[in-house]
Amino acid sequence: MFYGKGSVGDSCPWNGWIYGLSGQNQQPSVMSDAELNKEAATADSLYSSQNMVGALPLYEDLHKRQPESNVWRERLAGCC
Repeated sequence: MFYGKGSVGDSCPWNGWIYGLSGQNQQPSVMSDAELNKEAATADSLYSSQNMVGALPLYEDLHKRQPESNVWRERLAGCC
């Protein structure tokens, strides 16, 4: 289906969500090592107490800051 001018699907209402244009893919702000360690400790504490709802946004942020970390990827998956 063609949605008007431009390429197929340009005016699709889901494009912002699909392509992350709603602000979800913004670069994380700069954080010191101490702040990063504090956030990680808080996330680990919540995860250990099985508070996945509380740990999820922290692990999402940690994963955005350090996407190469398998620990954050695993914990993020465990919260979902």
